[in-house]
Amino acid sequence: MVDNCEFTLSINLKNLEVSQSFSARIAQRLKLGDVIGLSGPIGAGKSTIARFIINRLTEVHGMPTFEIPSPTFTLIEQYDFPKFKIFHIDLYRVEHPPDILELGLEELFTEGVALIEWPDRLGQLQPSNMLNLFLSSDNASKNRILRVENPGAWKREELDQVFNG
Repeated sequence: MVDNCEFTLSINLKNLEVSQSFSARIAQRLKLGDVIGLSGPIGAGKSTIARFIINRLTEVHGMPTFEIPSPTFTLIEQYDFPKFKIFHIDLYRVEHPPDILELGLEELFTEGVALIEWPDRLGQLQPSNMLNLFLSSDNASKNRILRVENPGAWKREELDQVFNG
């Protein structure tokens, strides 16, 4: 994906606690219609961030915790929360953007909040409001770096609060 960001924000997710804290800050700002793309190589932590966001919403709403599977084979997992639904979507196995139309994603984008792994597979179907986050790993230190690749509809001030606590 081309870097369309007019500003630079990144965070070193040096351990699970930092990743959970970052995910909790994103979770508390989610609203109906938000789309978050999670890009990066296999093993970079895309599923982990999505799970932490879903877990945080579960805690906030006093719901029982449960196993959150990766949607690698089901493609879409749905979680119902009081204010909106979360659609955890994994497009890794989708090879052609036209195949995505069959999933009905455009409807999901308006019915809830979408967390999309491998959003580059959307091609021209990427919603303009999508916050695209790119995760990379530093093999030497085992740290994961997360940066804004495209802010979508998120304002700089909102992202500053998410990234800087």
